[in-house]
Amino acid sequence: EARSWLGPRVKVAEFLRRPEDLGSYVFNHSVLQVLLIENYLADEWRRHHGRLGVFYESLLAALLDSEDIGLSTKTLICRDILQKTSCKEYTDGEGESRIRSMVPALVRAMRGANASL
Repeated sequence: EARSWLGPRVKVAEFLRRPEDLGSYVFNHSVLQVLLIENYLADEWRRHHGRLGVFYESLLAALLDSEDIGLSTKTLICRDILQKTSCKEYTDGEGESRIRSMVPALVRAMRGANASL
């Protein structure tokens, strides 16, 4: 669950509906890391957005841009992106556009105060 700065806890499915609003949530970093490692967020994202042409990568980019996400979680996200983009799924034209959608967030994360990224 994520907690809004001003409101009660919300379920994962709720904040997955609009990744652009992720900056308004505070996350339990340990729980978020487990959700990423176990691919729970990816599975839930695809379950809710798979047919809409909206990519999971937009969620990863939004998480990288979120001020509430800590260095260890951003490192995990970057590692996940590197692992996923090396597979065949990203070799077609659609895969390339999915990668391009993450590049600005990756660059911003590396330019930020995250020197170890």
